[in-house]
Amino acid sequence: MIEVIANLITNAIKFTKEGTITVASKVGREDNMVQVTVSDTGTRIDPEVMPKIFDKFVTKLDSGTGIGLYISKKIVEVHGRVMQAANRQDCRGAIVSFKLPLTKTSELPESK
Repeated sequence: MIEVIANLITNAIKFTKEGTITVASKVGREDNMVQVTVSDTGTRIDPEVMPKIFDKFVTKLDSGTGIGLYISKKIVEVHGRVMQAANRQDCRGAIVSFKLPLTKTSELPESK
C-alpha cells in the first residue's frame, strides 16, 4: 500500500504546479473499511484519458511511462478492492481513491 499511496502523491505533484495536494483517510464503521483519498487542485484528468486512466502506458506527460496507476490499481485489486479516479466537482484538479478492509491490531503479524 505504501507504493500505491506514494504513486498517487507523485502523480498529484506532477499535475499540480500550484495549489494543494491532500491525502486523507476515512474510516467507515458500518462497512469496516478505510477509504484513502488523494486529491489535488492541479490540472484535471484529460477527457481523452479518463476512460483508460488505469490502462498500461497511458499518459499525457512528455516524461513517465504511464504505468504507475495501472500498477497501483492492480495492487488494490489483489486486496479485492476497487480504485477510482474522477475530476473534482469544483473544476480544479482530480481525486483518486480506494477502500481497504480494516484489520484489527491483534490480527496484524508481529514485527521482527
